[in-house]
Amino acid sequence: MVAAFVGIGLAMAGAVFLAMQALFIRIGTDEGGVVNALLVVLASNILFVVVPAAIYYYPTYQVTAFSLFVFVAAGITGTVLARSLYYLSIERIGASRTEPIKSSQPLHATIIAIFVLSETVTFEHLIGIVLITTGIILISFEITSGEREISESSSITVLLLPLTSAFFFGIEPTFVKLGFQEGTPVYVGLAIKVATASIGFLGYLWFVDRLPTPRSVLRTSGRWYIAAGLVNTGFLYAYYMALERTAVSIVVPIVQTSPLLVAFIAYLMLSHRERVTMKTMAAAVVVVVGAIIITLYSSI
Repeated sequence: MVAAFVGIGLAMAGAVFLAMQALFIRIGTDEGGVVNALLVVLASNILFVVVPAAIYYYPTYQVTAFSLFVFVAAGITGTVLARSLYYLSIERIGASRTEPIKSSQPLHATIIAIFVLSETVTFEHLIGIVLITTGIILISFEITSGEREISESSSITVLLLPLTSAFFFGIEPTFVKLGFQEGTPVYVGLAIKVATASIGFLGYLWFVDRLPTPRSVLRTSGRWYIAAGLVNTGFLYAYYMALERTAVSIVVPIVQTSPLLVAFIAYLMLSHRERVTMKTMAAAVVVVVGAIIITLYSSI
């Protein structure tokens, strides 16, 4: 019972960390860029996730060829692709709109499970899908009618950024679950994912000759990116430690409440940076409720 309450507390902390990350990235990208933000966050993950795992589990990391493959795949989809699009979306349409749409992750995960794992869709799943779709439509209308810096012709394209990010975030848990089935420890798998993402992203920047110097990365908005990196690392630890102590059906719905925190804090503190209306907050509630329903009934 004590472990369950600790897990719930960790999940709540994870939701807070996610909300803080979105807001720090939103503030930082006013002057800096998405690439710099992702580099700083990855550096924090390496320092506080990869290094400790490499030391603690040395010399036996309990990694098989298959678990190595799936955790590498998780790093590419869940970090390089998903997080890059996620940060870019925050820069383009704001944190209060990106977070609710990103919470459609359980929807994508369910669809993938239907086709890949032959899982069935329950009535509750259908309700969750309808709620998520409704919330996304409401937010898209807000983007089209309310954002002066986003033209009507490009609003649909911009909306695809958080949706695609959510899709890649939805793929990642499948790879992670397969890796855990091989007996690889949670933090070793997480370290492999982070290391893969870092190598892949740095390799891409080097290939296109856009690799910045450490000084230039922190020149603009450095303090906000460092803050985002620290809270992102805190989220990773809180989320995985919560899963160790409490059922997934409890942890994930709590974490999915982060968009509500983002919308509320943005309404109070970031009104001068992005327009947060009551319609946006209501749509966020609809998406989150749909995500919670899908997640709750995914384990049944």
